[in-house]
Amino acid sequence: MRQLLSSENLPLTQKKHLHKDFLENERLYWRKREQFLKQYKGQWIAVEDGKVVASGDDLFEVTDEVGKLGCHAYIARVGKEDSLVSSILLTSWVSAGVC
Repeated sequence: MRQLLSSENLPLTQKKHLHKDFLENERLYWRKREQFLKQYKGQWIAVEDGKVVASGDDLFEVTDEVGKLGCHAYIARVGKEDSLVSSILLTSWVSAGVC
């Protein structure tokens, strides 16, 4: 089940700025979401190549860990993907060319 917050719902002018690895990691997140819900519900996780590479209750700690890894992980709050914070983050990252 895809949520409202998805790169698929972005205008092409924004989506074209997303890195192909980010898009693949997003796809893998949604493919494995049910598994992630069992272990990580309510937590922020970063998914790279279908694996959780960082997790926790603090978004900034998770993003810092992703920065250290130097990857294009997809970050989401499991079970709360449509929250306002998640929406603002994805939009901000796309605008800044971070993903």
